[in-house]
Amino acid sequence: LRTMRAYGPVDKVGMVYNELEANSRLTVQRMQALGGVEGFATEAFPMPLDDAGAPDLAALPEQVRLAKAGGADWLYIPPDSFLNVNRDILTTAARDAGLPTFASAENFIRASHGLVGLVSRYYNVGQYVGYLAEQILVGGRSPGELPIRNLDRFSLIVNMTTAHDLGFYPPLSMLSIAEFV
Repeated sequence: LRTMRAYGPVDKVGMVYNELEANSRLTVQRMQALGGVEGFATEAFPMPLDDAGAPDLAALPEQVRLAKAGGADWLYIPPDSFLNVNRDILTTAARDAGLPTFASAENFIRASHGLVGLVSRYYNVGQYVGYLAEQILVGGRSPGELPIRNLDRFSLIVNMTTAHDLGFYPPLSMLSIAEFV
């Protein structure tokens, strides 16, 4: 939230998400609670399900348009495997709607059209997972013994092509700390 606010005003955040993924539902709940404390609104747009009970990919651009039409000034992209697989559709729809995106995973910024993200780099995540695997396979520890923790190093990534397309450039204060792609 501080990073989004450093980039630009945050009055209303839209979130398109797959309600079949617990991590996405929890992120929506956390953002809504945080908004109550920090003074911004969060409007969630769950993906409609098709006849087979899977997220309806064809509805993804419309959900983004609904977020923009509802007054969102940012689209926050939660950690969501459905959205990650379909990141080009999601981020293209947001860019075309003039809605800047903030993501928690680097693929949305680095490999698609997302605007900005404060992310744990996949390389760092892989190193940590390797360490945990070593603790289990070599050290003989059970997975339940290992502590659950967040990584403590993050990277700020800004997609300058998307910034140009939106006409929404990072502030000077970010120039010395961000990685630009």
